[in-house]
Amino acid sequence: AIASGPQEPEPYLVRAASRMLSDGGVSGLLATLSTENKNQSGEAAMKRLLSPEVAADLRKARRLAADSPETITATAAMECFWIVMEKGDALEDLGTEDAWKKLPQASQAAVIEGMLRLSELSASPDKNISAAAHEGLGILAFLRGQRDKMEASMKQAMSLRTLNARSV
Repeated sequence: AIASGPQEPEPYLVRAASRMLSDGGVSGLLATLSTENKNQSGEAAMKRLLSPEVAADLRKARRLAADSPETITATAAMECFWIVMEKGDALEDLGTEDAWKKLPQASQAAVIEGMLRLSELSASPDKNISAAAHEGLGILAFLRGQRDKMEASMKQAMSLRTLNARSV
């Protein structure tokens, strides 16, 4: 599909998801993400989930899906997760200003660029796009350690989703 549709984001998203899920399907992914102990096999599985190939596919999808809040958010967040894992830091440290300051400039730039685009999309007249953009802003604000901005963005997303549900 990638060879036949290189200008569409979906094949890249599907390939990234396929690579992430190849070890045990969804249950394997959930088990890896919820692993409480820090055993080597859990760490190795997480590195496979956040491999350079997955990151490359997500970056390509993001370039092709500039109007998709979900793709923008996922790509920027995965960039941070991938760098943290690559450096050997704990994922639990994400969400603090200290962790944010430790990220390389390129990773910070990807998040900031994503936030700028999500901010633009949050003004969309389409309430679903606007809500998804606010959710993405909340997630990326969390990664930057901006708790107040995260809460405000998430509240705005919930408000938009509630308004949209009432109008349907």
